[in-house]
Amino acid sequence: MTSARSRRAQLDADLAVARIFQQSLIPKECRRCGPGGMAAKYLPAQFIGGDFYNFVELDERRFGLFIGDAFGHGIAAAMIMAMATTLVKNFAVSWRSPAEVLRKVNKSFCETVGRSDDVGFSLFFSLFYAIVEPGARTLRYANAGHPPPLLVKAKGGAVEELSAHGTVLGISCEESYGESRVRLQAGEKIALYTDGLIEAFGPKGDLFGLERLKRIIQAHSDQSAEELLQTIQRELMAFTGKKALRDDVTLLVIGS
Repeated sequence: MTSARSRRAQLDADLAVARIFQQSLIPKECRRCGPGGMAAKYLPAQFIGGDFYNFVELDERRFGLFIGDAFGHGIAAAMIMAMATTLVKNFAVSWRSPAEVLRKVNKSFCETVGRSDDVGFSLFFSLFYAIVEPGARTLRYANAGHPPPLLVKAKGGAVEELSAHGTVLGISCEESYGESRVRLQAGEKIALYTDGLIEAFGPKGDLFGLERLKRIIQAHSDQSAEELLQTIQRELMAFTGKKALRDDVTLLVIGS
């Protein structure tokens, strides 16, 4: 009994350290956030998840942003997100193609960590990486298995999914990825999120869902990036009620 308690205490201590480590990787402040710019929010779950996002300063005109999600929970997820964050930042400063950054990150991750079969747990993570040029209102991006970003049109608030390009990272060292470019018109926005948002459960066991998210965004499409983010967060909290989040939720809204 004492041995079981000791193991449990050690596990709790390890998880507490992993939680601190994980949250240390989430930006404390968003230098790019502000009126008409961008808004970002990270909501931790009851258990340690694998959400991560961050920014990379490239030059005076452009910056990189990325959002991802390591599969699973606990210490393994925290370790994967730490490695993913480091790899993206390292390759982003040397390569100006989002698709090439994803390819480099994937190859390096696979060669360093190995296969899931070798370690006994999943070593996959989704990743969306974009190079943003605010002055030109352009965004070049590549997506590796991450939920598709939502483009919010200025007129009528129509919501469109931006096309995806490839599978999650960590499966094969030789994966390649495509990339796309979008130019925002005045008043348009892009919403980025992790699956913890659309897979959140309500008290009756129903999912928040992508269609609900789209309806909320369309109904409040005239709001600023910060206002829209706060609206989505309020709607999520109202939907889940007192039910604790089972997975992390990360949300970024880019304004124009």
